[in-house]
Amino acid sequence: MKKHKLIRIVIMLLLISSGCLMILDEQSEGIMKRISDNGMRQEAVNRKGNGIDFAGLQKINGDIVAWIKVPGTKVDYPVVKARDNSFYLSHGIDGSYSQYGAVFMDQRMYNRKLNETDNVIIYGHNMGHWDDSMFGTLMNYKSSEFSFSNDRIYLYTENGKSEYRIISVMRTTSADKWYEFISLDKKSRYEDKLRYLETNSIHRFLNDKVNNPGKGQFITLSTCDYDGRYKMLIVGIKSNQ
Repeated sequence: MKKHKLIRIVIMLLLISSGCLMILDEQSEGIMKRISDNGMRQEAVNRKGNGIDFAGLQKINGDIVAWIKVPGTKVDYPVVKARDNSFYLSHGIDGSYSQYGAVFMDQRMYNRKLNETDNVIIYGHNMGHWDDSMFGTLMNYKSSEFSFSNDRIYLYTENGKSEYRIISVMRTTSADKWYEFISLDKKSRYEDKLRYLETNSIHRFLNDKVNNPGKGQFITLSTCDYDGRYKMLIVGIKSNQ
C-alpha cells in the first residue's frame, strides 16, 4: 500500500512539473465543481441571444474579459486575462487556489485590446483521461472526422460575439514558433502564417476545406497532450461577419 501511494505521489509531481495536471483526488473534484457550478453561471451569466453579463462575471474577478465556447466539446468557460502565464495554472476564475486552474489569455495580451491582436492565444489544462473538463475534450481534434464536423470557436466579449473557423490542429511542443507572436510585424507575412499552419497541421484544412480563408484574426487554443511532453494547438481564423 505504501509503495502504491509513493508511486502516485511521484506521478503527481511529474505532472505538476510539466504543467499538465491530471487530477484524481476528491478534493480537486470539489474545487472544480465549485468553479463550474451551475449556480455561479446562473448568477453571473445572462444568455439572451449572444449576451453575457460581464458586469456580473467581473464581480467574481475583474480580470474576466471573455467567454469561450467550442460546440461539440465541453469547452464553455469564462476567460481571464493574466499578468503572467503561471498564476492561472493553479488558480481558478475567482483567484482562489485550484488545481484545475482557469482558462486564460497569454500574458502579452494583458494590456492589449483584443482588436489589436493578430493571434489570440488562450490556455487551459488537459486534466487527463479521467476528467474531460477544462480543455480536455480538445483531444477529440486528433480525429479528422471530429475536426471537420466541429470546426467553430466562439468568443464572447463586452463588444459582442466573434466566430472563428478552425483551420489547423497541431501536435507540437512549447518551443513551437507559433507561440512567438500575438501581432504580425513587418517581417511576418500573413500568407507565411497560413502556409505554416497548413504544413504543420495534422489535418489538411487549408487544401481540402478552406480555399480562401481571407485575412482574419487568429485564435489559438493551447493545452497539453496526455503525455505532458507535447502540446495540442487548435487554431482558428475569424470569420467575416
